[in-house]
Amino acid sequence: MAPATITAQPQLNTVNQVQRYFQSKWQAQGADLLEPISYEIQISTNGDVVSFSALNDAAQQYRDRLFPTDVQFTLEPSAPYRTTGLSLRLNILPNGQVTVFEN
Repeated sequence: MAPATITAQPQLNTVNQVQRYFQSKWQAQGADLLEPISYEIQISTNGDVVSFSALNDAAQQYRDRLFPTDVQFTLEPSAPYRTTGLSLRLNILPNGQVTVFEN
């Protein structure tokens, strides 16, 4: 079976694409967090997510549910990242707030 592909919306900038994806993914989880969870996301110049790493123990528990290994996540990279790639930090707070920013 071929891996599933998620293609984000090209009209949004890269950070917003990632934030929207994980906001919807987290809401679907319905998990109750006791502490914030954080991840580092590496995006290549062609928009492929090449790394999704948990930055704390709590995040490791949710890693495969948020970013399954059988899913290929491809973005339409914003102009500045088409030559350099991008490193992002994803934080999910116990109140459900999802934030994404450049690392």
